[in-house]
Amino acid sequence: MSKVIKFLRNPGPAALGLAVFLSLAACSRPPLLIGFIGPMTGPTSNIGVEGYRGFSLAVAEANKSGGVLGRQVESRMLDDRADPAACLEAARRLVADGARVIVLHTISSAAAGALPWLLGQDVLVVSRTVSDASWENLDDNFLRFTGSVTTFGRSLAGFAAGKSLRMVSIIADTRNRVYCEDLIAAFLENGPASGPVIWVDAGFPPDETAVRALSSRPDGVLAIMSGLDAAKTAQALDRQGFEGVLLLPPWSQDQNLLSFSGKLASRIYLHSSFSPDNQSPGYLAMKDRYTAVYGEAPTMPGVFGYEIAQFLFIGFNDARSAEPGRVRQALLARKDFQGLQYGFAMDSEGDEEMGGLIITIRDGSYVKAP
Repeated sequence: MSKVIKFLRNPGPAALGLAVFLSLAACSRPPLLIGFIGPMTGPTSNIGVEGYRGFSLAVAEANKSGGVLGRQVESRMLDDRADPAACLEAARRLVADGARVIVLHTISSAAAGALPWLLGQDVLVVSRTVSDASWENLDDNFLRFTGSVTTFGRSLAGFAAGKSLRMVSIIADTRNRVYCEDLIAAFLENGPASGPVIWVDAGFPPDETAVRALSSRPDGVLAIMSGLDAAKTAQALDRQGFEGVLLLPPWSQDQNLLSFSGKLASRIYLHSSFSPDNQSPGYLAMKDRYTAVYGEAPTMPGVFGYEIAQFLFIGFNDARSAEPGRVRQALLARKDFQGLQYGFAMDSEGDEEMGGLIITIRDGSYVKAP
């Protein structure tokens, strides 16, 4: 509206009336509704909480700049508690409310509860976190801006080999079983020997689990679980005198692991596609804004939440439409994307072709492993 008035010299009543009309018309346009589903409570809540923080920051910045397609963006978040049934219920509610774009910023097992239904709806579903290999190579309305969990398993196996680990015990969370099974298969195919997998669930006893894991005298432990449960496991392993390394997947990379991993922190190694000490200008600027709003620097879920919003805005603008099918086509046509830290390519089925790195913890922060 301000631009209309700026270019009218000494506007008369008719011109001013037109300007007011255009302003009112713009204000009357309904917001562009985007649904966001993630775990906001429970042991994996950092994925949802930090992810929605980053997503909300990107939405606020877009709205401050005039919105997307001339419309303000409205995000509506629902908690799936990392539960498949709750994820499906949230998806049904959001679609019933008129959301035609759904962000699944949740764990793979929870997303599996909603995806079969969502794939039959006239919606676009996007994720930066759902890495379950079963959704690869499908020509559908689900675009994954993330690599497969098998990549994580191979990366950790390669790191274990580089450390000359001879025996690795494996602990895995039944609540994200498919994710764990795919990662374990990739790790065992490329990594050192391992005994039987120790499966745990909610409320597992960390010390008892640590004793079982160390019974084979391993020099490494692979724990596939949330950041909070991984931190509890790290403390329990330390209490049992474990002197080896703890290997973790990207799922564990959150603030809980930083805050509560204890003395074992410097011997924790994670596969990640997020580098906390990255010096890219875009990342540093976002990090400063995020920290100013939320009082702490973003970890991977927060950065990925911000990025998934940015990628969607690119799709809307490229398509010049909010129609799910047209946005999907626009995103697939673009193929190459520049995130805050690195660029990546998306294949014709909407799966990211990604790499990664190994990070560790030093002085309470994630850093690239030496």
